[in-house]
Amino acid sequence: MADALAISNLWAPHRLDIDTHGLVVLSKTRNFAADFQNVIRGGRRCIRKMYRATVHCEKSPIQKLLASGEAQPVDLTDPYTAVELVHWQLIDKRAPKVFARSVPTGQSESDWRDCRLRVLHEVQVGEHVWALTIELLTGRTHQIRGQLECAGLPIEGDRMYSAKRLDSNAMYESPQLCLQACHLAFKLQRDNQWRSYSILS
Repeated sequence: MADALAISNLWAPHRLDIDTHGLVVLSKTRNFAADFQNVIRGGRRCIRKMYRATVHCEKSPIQKLLASGEAQPVDLTDPYTAVELVHWQLIDKRAPKVFARSVPTGQSESDWRDCRLRVLHEVQVGEHVWALTIELLTGRTHQIRGQLECAGLPIEGDRMYSAKRLDSNAMYESPQLCLQACHLAFKLQRDNQWRSYSILS
């Protein structure tokens, strides 16, 4: 890519999980790369990440999450606009990661990390197939894939976390993981200005 852009060097101050596609930041200078890594360490005060995931569900995913108790509404006055999911991920370098709805009885909470995301929007794109807009509140490896599978909403094309194969009435199984980093907003400490970038759906 550096050759194609006629740039001598490119730095990648962050990355996407393997098989996830979409927006990624590249830097032409070491200084910006270091600044962006500070942004990531600042969490939601400094960076917002949104993803688009295509999942298999026979009815509204948001209604399913609320009915099962898997999620809580973000706005209690209008519970169907956005919901928040909380799961736990076992601290382990190996993949696939282990996700649970709560820390298992008898295990130490220090061996697990909380995983939080919000489902902001849903739209039906096929029979039993839905596109979800998701905001990450924490940034764990394979977080969206693991949390959605744990909640019974397998992502199309996810051969690592989704053991289910789609029935004959659903969209054909995708050869590619249907998870896209679609929106990124961040604020640099040096000027305190928000920058926002999106991929059009």
